Amino acid sequence: MFLKIFHSYVPSAAWGSLLPPVLQFFCIELMTIMQYYYRTMDYAFDSKSLYFSLFLNSFMPIVLTDKEDNIIDVNKKFCSLLGYTREEMLSMSLADIVPAEKSTAGTSIITHDLKTREGKP
Repeated sequence: MFLKIFHSYVPSAAWGSLLPPVLQFFCIELMTIMQYYYRTMDYAFDSKSLYFSLFLNSFMPIVLTDKEDNIIDVNKKFCSLLGYTREEMLSMSLADIVPAEKSTAGTSIITHDLKTREGKP
């Protein structure tokens, strides 16, 4: 929006001679910088929305959790797999959806298979 308004104030060939050359150059350079800025911001927004769309619409079930195993986010496939709505899932933790006998086994498998950067389990 600002770019379109600003563009109308940039000197054109018709009235460009009314402004000193230094000011003409400044206006054109400022417009170029603003165009680059808005193009970059649009790209950043588009890439964020692209990845969010890929997350939500993935054919693979995906769940994001915090360190305490509280569910932070889920995609549509994960919700449809378990039969919960997204809102219901966001108020749950992994303990609510993983059977007790599987949760302790899963933790030991993950702990056994993963190492820290220092190589410690």
